[in-house]
Amino acid sequence: MGFTKYIAVDFKIFVLFLTALIICVSITPILIKVLKRFNLTDDPEWRKIHKSKTPTMGGIGFIFASFISILIWVGWKDLAEIREVFLATFCMILVGIRDDSVNLRPLYKLFVQIFAAELVINTEKLNVFSFININDPSIFLIILFHIATLIFIIGLTNASNLIDGIDGLAGTYICFVFSFLGFWFLLNNFFTYALCLFAFTGGVVGFLVYNWQPAKIFMGDTGSLPLGFILSIAILFFVQHNLLLPESIWYKFNNNLSILIAVIYLPALDTFRVMFKRIVNSKSPFLADKNHLHHILVRVGFSHKQSTITLVLLNFVVLLVVVLLKNQNEWYSILFLALISVFIIYFISNKFLLKRIVNSLNS
Repeated sequence: MGFTKYIAVDFKIFVLFLTALIICVSITPILIKVLKRFNLTDDPEWRKIHKSKTPTMGGIGFIFASFISILIWVGWKDLAEIREVFLATFCMILVGIRDDSVNLRPLYKLFVQIFAAELVINTEKLNVFSFININDPSIFLIILFHIATLIFIIGLTNASNLIDGIDGLAGTYICFVFSFLGFWFLLNNFFTYALCLFAFTGGVVGFLVYNWQPAKIFMGDTGSLPLGFILSIAILFFVQHNLLLPESIWYKFNNNLSILIAVIYLPALDTFRVMFKRIVNSKSPFLADKNHLHHILVRVGFSHKQSTITLVLLNFVVLLVVVLLKNQNEWYSILFLALISVFIIYFISNKFLLKRIVNSLNS
């Protein structure tokens, strides 16, 4: 692709990002008033940190802004290539809106998530185990890999929802990850995917203006479910196409499994840690509680802002190290991920050390 075309694409990304940001910043104050008027708020309760009624369903603002920006700046022909992804995402938006307004039964949410995931898996030919080279897989393996891919998409969709527990965390994490994946898609000429991710990044940045501590509005399931769903699809698309790159390409990752884990490290570590702890304590792994990483940091004295920066910076460092190890044997990356996970789990359980850090930050 010529240099002039790169300039044109870069300019389109800039205006697309800016369009979504400006629209979201402009309409969110109106959305806040409307949500308050109809009492669509997230009320304080034992497992939540906020102390007053706060409008939820803020995802409506940045999703609307992102879609408008995409419709303006991305051609219909390009959008037709990923129409199933948009349709599946729309299903997730409807589920989120419904759940934020009237709590849905988990089984109903799961049914819609399965439908949306199946729609994309079958049209995009996604496979979470694409890095395993099997020339002639059996029917059993094909079914097993399909189920594993389905679990991955649904699991990451809901894991992204679980980190939406303090002001700014989910939005900041999504902006970081979407930017990383967006630039990689841009380098590989997957312009439609890149443009869509940057549009959503712009919308979420606009939302963070009102969601940063102290939050005036929460994204709710209306925002976190579709964002988590888009992330799961984008990471699978990234992993599969990364495998097809020639070895000489500088942005090819030979540690394919590790880079997948590193991108989703924060929601993955938090979800597995919490679910394991619940099982050990003979509780349902799906039982809501206040034992997530962000809950612990806030409980020992970190502000929402400090907790958000700490956790997103952690994911950034993990991803950076795995990127630097991309040409090494994958076992180096796996060993690093294992060691850093053990260290974090030990660190997060050491409340005395955490409180000393809080005191030093506030002194």
